[in-house]
Amino acid sequence: MFIIIKMFATHRDDKKRVERALELCGLPTGKNDTILTDKIPINVFFTFYLNLVGRTEVKRIFENL
Repeated sequence: MFIIIKMFATHRDDKKRVERALELCGLPTGKNDTILTDKIPINVFFTFYLNLVGRTEVKRIFENL
């Protein structure tokens, strides 16, 4: 388990971006919410990652693989 917000964010703006990415994936968004890493399917993690970084070229790279 890990606390997602603390792992990916240090500033208030970062926290909002992480919370939004989690929300878009249907994952817990609370400050101290935890997620079992083995319970996150790769497609959900990938969607979270894409929403977190907000860079469309990353998605295109993976689509071309």
